[in-house]
Amino acid sequence: MRLRLGIGQRLTIWWVALFALGLVLFSLLSAAWVEHAHQRALSVDLMEQAGEGLAAVDRRSGRLVRGVPIPAVPGYALAVYVEGRLSDLRGARPRAAVLARAATLPGGRMGSIGGDPDYLAAVADAVDGSGIRVVVFVENEPLEDEEGRVRAALFAAGLPIMIFAGFTGWLLARGALAPIARITAAASDVARSGRLDARLRLESDDELGRLAQTFDEMLARLQASFERERAFIGDVSHELRQPLAAIGAEAELTLLREREPAEYARALEAIRERSERLTSTIDDLLLLARADAGVVGREPRGEANEAASGACAELQRRGAGIPVELRLSEEPLNVAVGTTLLTRMVENLVANARRAARSLVRVEVVSSGERASIIVDDDGPGVPHEEREAIFRRFYRRAQTRGDGTGLGLPIAAAIARAAGGEIRVDERPGGGARFVVTLPIAG
Repeated sequence: MRLRLGIGQRLTIWWVALFALGLVLFSLLSAAWVEHAHQRALSVDLMEQAGEGLAAVDRRSGRLVRGVPIPAVPGYALAVYVEGRLSDLRGARPRAAVLARAATLPGGRMGSIGGDPDYLAAVADAVDGSGIRVVVFVENEPLEDEEGRVRAALFAAGLPIMIFAGFTGWLLARGALAPIARITAAASDVARSGRLDARLRLESDDELGRLAQTFDEMLARLQASFERERAFIGDVSHELRQPLAAIGAEAELTLLREREPAEYARALEAIRERSERLTSTIDDLLLLARADAGVVGREPRGEANEAASGACAELQRRGAGIPVELRLSEEPLNVAVGTTLLTRMVENLVANARRAARSLVRVEVVSSGERASIIVDDDGPGVPHEEREAIFRRFYRRAQTRGDGTGLGLPIAAAIARAAGGEIRVDERPGGGARFVVTLPIAG
């Protein structure tokens, strides 16, 4: 069975492993430094004692003429040589092979003599030509044992440090990953209950705090999107049920008794008008669905002047109403959306303006740099600031406008503008009224 470890456990294991590696390296370096310092101090002491012993040797007899202190060190010995022959010895007597080897060591420095046991030897030679040499011996094994005890002490001290490091690492990992546990619990609660109003509200400026804030923003957007979709479904049901009910009622009323042909013609005309309205609403809903799916705007380029003139002509053809004044750009302005959709966008904006205007609607196509702008003005009551975002919601109807619009015209216009890589906004018209400005990038 494969063991599954959490992030906190893996972080703790990695922390302990890296800490152990660092502690081992530190112990090895510390032990090496202690050994080096010990060896250096021992070398200095032995060389000083060899020098003191050399000063205490009689030059005629080649023997020590005064007492030399003998430290309580295992295997310590002080030997005097004259012309390579041993003439005096104090302390523990080394083996003969060791004494013979010491006579050949270089003078004025430390040396080592292998054997059983090994020795360290400090050599001091007289400079007056008398051939006198003093060698101080000390066994190397006790020194190595002492260095081994130092290393063992360092490693033994590392065990409780490792335990402490592991515990603190686990606490740190647990505390650092606590927000992730909260995020996981919140996500599980949302998945289990379907409630999108859960929030973490983690007050922190680190990476996990920003992650929690992003998670809260995602839940807020999902909740808003879900509520919009639910409201949209309700509005769609209402918009479709009303004309269908009217068609059914008209047909039922007509069929209650025998009627004159003119009355049948009138009933069929009413049914046709309501069917056309229902078909238009369904077409608008399909267009918005395509926009939500990101497939709107995949048509060839369109020309802004052509779309504006075509939209105004179509509205004038449909019937009398508020007059529309049109001003076109002097040069063609191609944008990255088809002429049909572009005409539909302008037509919706102008139709909305005619429902709100008192006497005049003005449409103007202008260019500024690499962008084309379509401006639709009306002299109506204008759009209050608090409604300037709401009017682009589906099925939203302004109380100040006339007519029986479905509330889909402005959302469709905004969707087409976004599909062309542009935007649409509503401002206040100079002199009163509303100004809708569509800004689109000019296609290269």
